[in-house]
Amino acid sequence: MICATSGMTEYMPWLKYKLAAINELKSTKLEWTHFIVGYFLDYYGMPHVKTHLPPFLVSVDVANKLARIPGTGNDAVTFTYSYDVAKFVAVALDMDKWEEETIVAGDKATWNEFLRLAEEIRCCQFDVEYDSIEKLKTWQITELPSHVSSYGLYPKELMQFLMAGLERAMVADIKVVKIEDMLRENWKTG
Repeated sequence: MICATSGMTEYMPWLKYKLAAINELKSTKLEWTHFIVGYFLDYYGMPHVKTHLPPFLVSVDVANKLARIPGTGNDAVTFTYSYDVAKFVAVALDMDKWEEETIVAGDKATWNEFLRLAEEIRCCQFDVEYDSIEKLKTWQITELPSHVSSYGLYPKELMQFLMAGLERAMVADIKVVKIEDMLRENWKTG
């Protein structure tokens, strides 16, 4: 998922429980680690992929050839297949010592890169919309068909709130220097 910080509880209020659990673990003598895995890649292979996860799409709906991307789509996102997470957990069991955080990253891409790859593999252009940061700050998203089918479990208002929180976490208001920018800016003369 996302590396949780207390500042994120404003737009992802369920994180306060996760952070409370981590703080409780810190107060014990148990050895533990918090696995940070990004988004489960399983969601984007459904219904064909072997998985035990229920459908929960964020941003790109490969089956329906739709994308509802937060921000510009240029923020990097980490994806990991759940079976690969299990492999990392198995390896961690043999480690002598665990750090508080164990980062598991199967692959990394921006939503735009992910979209281009999905379009290439599906041999078509997807219907694409971008949700601005301003829209996400109002707890609104452009919904995907899978969101509508989940309204029996999560009312629309709650689904919008949850998804907007996830998407806001992906879209940083902070501009960072990218590798290409660093190299071009500092080596453009040869």
